Amino acid sequence: MMPRWNWETVNFWPQMLFAFAGLELVSAMSDEIRDAQRTLARAIWGSGILIAAMYIAGTFAVLSIMQAAPVDPKSGVYQALAIGSETLKMD
Repeated sequence: MMPRWNWETVNFWPQMLFAFAGLELVSAMSDEIRDAQRTLARAIWGSGILIAAMYIAGTFAVLSIMQAAPVDPKSGVYQALAIGSETLKMD
């Protein structure tokens, strides 16, 4: 179960940690939040829905540009951007 150091996946870790950025600021702004129980619950649900929608839209965009089989999990967005820019003659 221990993670293994692998140079092929080293760019994944900062991206995963970046997804959690901002949660530590809740305690810093706790004096400014009115009705924290209601407000934070709404914020968590709202951000969760928006994040899921953005991931679904991004996946749909990548898969609308290229087939699913050649998509590299680490750089699929960049592959789709390269194909899209070639198609639009934006090299």
